[in-house]
Amino acid sequence: MSSRQSVPAPDLAPRPSPRLRLLTLAVHGCALALLPAIPWPTPWLFLLGAMLLASAWRGLRSSPWARLTASGDGRWWLIDQDGSEHKARLRGGGLRHPWLVTLPFHLADGRRCVVAVCADSVPATEHRALRRWLAGTGRVKAREPLIKS
Repeated sequence: MSSRQSVPAPDLAPRPSPRLRLLTLAVHGCALALLPAIPWPTPWLFLLGAMLLASAWRGLRSSPWARLTASGDGRWWLIDQDGSEHKARLRGGGLRHPWLVTLPFHLADGRRCVVAVCADSVPATEHRALRRWLAGTGRVKAREPLIKS
């Protein structure tokens, strides 16, 4: 029942996600707090700390994409904040989770990017529709259970 024909292709305008920003701060903050426990020379610890801060800054920035639009034949257009369109195709290996969907793209100019769409960055109905549409394509896997019986 969850085929691509029954669910319209997604057209998303994601907002910045407070939940993803909080998670980014928590993970990077824990990593920074654990740095003194690593038995490395001080210059290496400062370098690792600087890399963690740069990673946190990059993770906290807003996404450059203002709109993500898919067509029924699998092509995507990523529209940036300036309004310019970039052709893209969805690669395999993303994640479909009830509160997070990651979309790995291969852009027409050869670059690759991953767009994280959190449940709080788009309306709930659009997030559910995106997960159903991706389930029909088979390109993005559902989350795996932590404990297999």
